[in-house]
Amino acid sequence: MPTIFADSNDNALFKFSASGWASVRDASSATFTTGANNQQIQIGTASAFPNRGGGVRHFTYRGFFYFDTSDVTGTLSDATLFFRRDLNTEFNPSLIIVKSTAFGGDGQSALDVDDWQEISGWQNNTSLAGSATNYSGVITSLSPNSNVNITLTAAALADIKNNDAFIICAMQYSKDYLNVDPTASGSVPQQNDNRQAQSANNPASAFRPQLIYNLATASGYGNDVSGVASANIGKVDGVATANIEKIIGV
Repeated sequence: MPTIFADSNDNALFKFSASGWASVRDASSATFTTGANNQQIQIGTASAFPNRGGGVRHFTYRGFFYFDTSDVTGTLSDATLFFRRDLNTEFNPSLIIVKSTAFGGDGQSALDVDDWQEISGWQNNTSLAGSATNYSGVITSLSPNSNVNITLTAAALADIKNNDAFIICAMQYSKDYLNVDPTASGSVPQQNDNRQAQSANNPASAFRPQLIYNLATASGYGNDVSGVASANIGKVDGVATANIEKIIGV
């Protein structure tokens, strides 16, 4: 199966604030990136913690990844994202992969704090359901210290085939995507944290997220030829039947 490794400059954006959920979730820019030299990045987090002096602090991470798909030709039958993980705890895991326009939209620019809202179909103050392009279903089962394989949607397969850059955001679903305030009460925090630590910045490509795909098999010519069943015909005039759509217009 062909495999494409995520670009080594992929990263996570982080935003925190004590000024309310909207000031984090709907901010025009992130507080900072997790750092190009940080070999492990945390994604898909939306949590709230009580402030020592009162009030609540909100924390959110979104992971952004870019795959060079310029060499992909043909129709894909399926595709999977593979993530290596090496943290041992999760809190209420809820993750989704969505289409992103970060990295300049073509992978030619570095990830920037202003890419915080670079999610296709982004909307402030409301859920992304119905507006975002979902590249996966919702992932709610994550085991500590285990790798993750995420099946991609038909929308993802089409974009991998048709675009030179496949850019994704891995974001927390139940709070961030749906725009539900993860409030904290008293001294008790509310953690919605996938703890999805990725070695995206590891110099060794084998530790980066991977896009694994299969190409659809051509069906070829399916009719009888001169009374011979198509299943028993390998070639017609030296051309493989898999590469023949019609013979004399049929």
